[in-house]
Amino acid sequence: MNALDRLAEADAAAAAGRFDVCRKALREARLAANRAGDLASLSAVMRREASLLEPSERAALLMEAARLASRAGDAVGQVEALEDLSRDWLTEGRTGAAVACLGRCAELQSERKDRAGYLRAAMLAGRALCEAWGQARDVPAGMAMLLFCEREAGRFDEGLARMLRDYLSGFQYTLSDAEFALVEPWLELDGKAVVDATLTRYMAEHRPELP
Repeated sequence: MNALDRLAEADAAAAAGRFDVCRKALREARLAANRAGDLASLSAVMRREASLLEPSERAALLMEAARLASRAGDAVGQVEALEDLSRDWLTEGRTGAAVACLGRCAELQSERKDRAGYLRAAMLAGRALCEAWGQARDVPAGMAMLLFCEREAGRFDEGLARMLRDYLSGFQYTLSDAEFALVEPWLELDGKAVVDATLTRYMAEHRPELP
């Protein structure tokens, strides 16, 4: 079997909770991908291997998976690795680095002209900024980003737009009057410009941490 066949076997085993079988299939998939010089499949193997590790152990593997996907011209695989990495960094409280990862995802999806993918990255980044603690918390930018995503999603995915409306409606009631006063001016700005400027800023600030 080739690497893709082994990956399919690993996915089926993982879904069934047969993790020993999954690990064996991943080892064989890695060997097959290495033999074939198939960087995209090797990146996919690494993303699945990372899912079997503790969050604190995954970063190096996911970063290498993102690099390999980039070398292979596999933007989808690169986005998957970066999104997984951002999720782990959020768990560790590294909001800035996580948002930078999502900024790179948004760039990649924009290059692919994947509007839904771009909005997903922007939405995840907006929520991360709203829900962060301490100095990492940036509610004005986060809410402006989510409002933009809600408006855009309304053009092609009413379910997503409704979910975002419900989130924004509930979240604003958690804010004090002083906090909401800081948010209000941002809601009148060009949402796309806020998204792009915010993500660009975080990518610049955390460039050394990105794969």
